[in-house]
Amino acid sequence: RQGNPVSLQLFMLAVDTLSRLMRRAIDIGILQQLHPRRHMPTISLYADDVMLFCHATPGDVAAVKGILTLFEKVSGLQVNDAKSS
Repeated sequence: RQGNPVSLQLFMLAVDTLSRLMRRAIDIGILQQLHPRRHMPTISLYADDVMLFCHATPGDVAAVKGILTLFEKVSGLQVNDAKSS
């Protein structure tokens, strides 16, 4: 519940899961690493907003959509399509 002091901690736990899903997708080759020689973030957080980064390829976009669908199912959180591009 938004405003509850525990909400931020629960959100951070959920986003950690999302970050691990993204990392695992890169590790097993479902998602391309952004830069081959240096670790670049695939996820960025600010307050309660999350930004995901991937290559603009049909395969990577489909992979991210699949990861988000899985994340929604396991976390109970929902992606706001109006704020997504």
